[in-house]
Amino acid sequence: MFVLTLAGIVYSNSFALATSLTTEERDGGQIFPSVHRIREISHQVAMAVIRQAAAEGLADMSKLSGVDLEDEQQFATWVTSKMYDPVYVPISSRMDNL
Repeated sequence: MFVLTLAGIVYSNSFALATSLTTEERDGGQIFPSVHRIREISHQVAMAVIRQAAAEGLADMSKLSGVDLEDEQQFATWVTSKMYDPVYVPISSRMDNL
């Protein structure tokens, strides 16, 4: 049962990744999107997997409280707010004096 349940999640993940290729990437023979688009693609995959998990009853709906999965803009904004954003700040101002 568990393996069959994961099939939908794996499929939604794979489908989101496969359909994320641009025309230029496809024409260039790429099978995966360009790495410089990793945040964009991760966002698309996350949305697809969350929707599939919710549809299969596998999502913790308390974590999605107030999120409308059918409202594309609201859902996209919510997913973006959950993504890690690496912002590096200097540890010490002494580095400026080196």
